[in-house]
Parts: sequence; structure tokens; C-alpha cells
Amino acid sequence: MTVFERVFQMMDSPAAIIRSVKHYGFIMDVNEAFIRLTGLEYGYLIDKPVGELLENWSLKHFKPSTKREGLLHTCKPGGTPVMVEHNNLNMLNEERQALSLIILHDLSSHHWIERQFEMNTVLFSGILDANYQVQFLKDPFPAYLLADGHLNGESFLEIIAENEHLRLLHILEETRKYKKTNHITVKTSKVNGVELEVKVTFTPIFDGFGRIKEFAFIVLDLQPINTHEYIDSGMRLKIWMAKRDISAGQLAAATGISIQTISKLRNGKIKMPQRLTAELIASELRIDYLEIWQKIRK
Repeated sequence: MTVFERVFQMMDSPAAIIRSVKHYGFIMDVNEAFIRLTGLEYGYLIDKPVGELLENWSLKHFKPSTKREGLLHTCKPGGTPVMVEHNNLNMLNEERQALSLIILHDLSSHHWIERQFEMNTVLFSGILDANYQVQFLKDPFPAYLLADGHLNGESFLEIIAENEHLRLLHILEETRKYKKTNHITVKTSKVNGVELEVKVTFTPIFDGFGRIKEFAFIVLDLQPINTHEYIDSGMRLKIWMAKRDISAGQLAAATGISIQTISKLRNGKIKMPQRLTAELIASELRIDYLEIWQKIRK
């Protein structure tokens, strides 16, 4: 086995080597990830016209290195939406046919998330692998409120209160077992002494063999628990900015308030802003300023 063949088989992304005959492509080899995605056996795939697997496939649509969305016909009902990355290998096979490499990226989770944004007010969303590690975050700013940092590569359980882990794991296992979308409201780990409650929806994504591949999720709402207790104004501002998905830079641009001032307000260094400052920020967040500050300066 050549180094190229070894690397090809070890790739995490589904990939296939294509031999070209005019504008038509035929599968010459596939890696294990490609087989898992399609749910089709190796022998069935070899010498298969690519057009029978990918809708509207034609080599004339692809430049030497390009990407294009398509629908992959798999064992899953309705097929699998994919991003197709096409690369010329500048190699010929024994019949002097040009060879190219296609790499597929499963878009199932991303399409589900996009549909949720069309139907719901989503704070943030993402993708977990089969072991609940965060692989991707869309609009990650609100998520940073929960983690005080980056979530990518971390376990989703890290942001959930320890006494809620078993309940969340039960929901995820139920989601996997019954292949259905599930909802849960859970408490988070404390952030700056404040415990939040988040509403999360999970949906399972399976490979061609019906095995769990990943989970897509959306967070629909978050709010502090025990609101009668004192919560620092900086944390209140962070929460409302997260709920409205507005970054410090966006808030500064919208209100004309310097980003330095907004940073000090978020960090609790300014606890009593001027009335105009409080009203401008509250207006942009579509709330009464009393939701954040109990006292302001005239």
C-alpha cells in the first residue's frame, strides 16, 4: 500500500477516487468513512457511476478544485445533503484516465439547524459528536456566557450542573435509541456565581447504516435561576446580550457608546451608568433598563 493509499483510507472525511471518462466519473476506490456515510458495501460502490450516487453530478460542473452542494443517495430515506469537494490528482490510471479525489461533508446537521432558525428564536446552536463533545458552534457568542471561554472540543456536560448530568444523558440516550428530536430544560454550572436555566433541543444524525453519527442542537432560551437573589449588573448585561445575540462590538456600533465603556459595564466595573447610557443599551436590547440596573446616575 502506498503512502497516498494509506492516508486516503485513514481520512475521517468520506472520500472517493474518481476515474474520468469524458464528463462522466466512475468510482475507483472509497475509504471506510465513505462506506459508513452511504451505508453501501465496497463491492457495490466500485465502478459505480458517480451520477447514480450524487444528483446532478457531472465533471464539467467542477473546476480543478471546487466545492458544490449536492444530494447523496444513501440507505437513508431521502438521501443525505453533502458538500462535495473536488480535487484533481494530476494522476492517470493504467488506462490513461484522469483521476480525481472527492471529499464529502455531511450537511444534515447544518440543514436541520438552519430550519430551526427559520421556525424559532434560537440563541445559539451546534453539533456534538457521538460522545457529546462539541464539534461546531453557530453564532457562538451566547455560548461563551455559559462556558467562560471556548466550547469547541469540550464535553457539552461541562456547562451543565453536575446534578443534572444523569437527566441530560438519559435524554440523549433516548434521542439516540428512538431516533427522535428531544427537548430538555436543564440547569447550568455556575458562571460567576450565577446558575442559569437553558432550554435545549437535540436531534440525532445517523450514518448510512443507522448508527449514531452526531447530535445537532439548538438553545432556545436561557435565564437566571433564583432571580430574587442579587445578580451583579455585569452578569445581567451579559445575559441579555446573550439572549439577543449581540456582541460588545455590535452593541457599541448600535448605541454609539464606546466599546471600552461597554466592556466595563459587562465586567461590573461600572455599576451605576449614566441614564442616557443605560437607556440606549436597554433600548437596543428591547428591555427596560431596570432589568439590568436598579440604580443609575442622572
